[in-house]
Amino acid sequence: MRSALSLLCLLSIAHPVHAADRTDWSKVHKISAETKTVITRRDSSVLVGAFVASDASSLTIMTGMTGRQKEIVARDDIMEVATRQKGRGFWGHLGPIGGYLVGGLGGGYIAGIICNAARGGGCDTGAFLTGMLIGGVTGSLNGLYEAGHETDKVVYRAP
Repeated sequence: MRSALSLLCLLSIAHPVHAADRTDWSKVHKISAETKTVITRRDSSVLVGAFVASDASSLTIMTGMTGRQKEIVARDDIMEVATRQKGRGFWGHLGPIGGYLVGGLGGGYIAGIICNAARGGGCDTGAFLTGMLIGGVTGSLNGLYEAGHETDKVVYRAP
C-alpha cells in the first residue's frame, strides 16, 4: 500500500524534461511580433518589451510604459532571450474550476486510502468528503494563481 501511495505522489509531481537546443539563434527569428520578450544581457541587466524583429546580429524590442521606445540589442551582448507566457503548466491550464475538480477527487481518494490503511478498512464517506473539501479548495486556489501567473520560456541562451 505504501509503494502505491509513493508512486502516486511521485507521478503527481513529476514533470517531463525536454532536452532542447537553446543555443540556436534562428529560433529567435520565429518569435511572433509583439510577443512579450525578456532579454538578459551579459552584464546581467534585463530588458522587457514587445518583440519587433531580429536579424543575424541584433534583436529589436519596444520598451517603456507607452511601448514607443525602441531598443536594439547586439547579439554579442545577449546572454538569454525568453518569452513570457500566461497560465502555463498543468494547473494553469486547468484554472480554478478544473483545479477544484482534480484537487477534490485526488484529495478525496487519497484521504480514503489513508483512512482505510490506518483503520484497516471500514471507513465511511467522511474521510473522502473531508479530503475532497481540502483538496478541492487547495486545487482551486492553486489553479487560480497559476492561471494568472506568467512564466518565462527560454528561446535562446548564448553558448
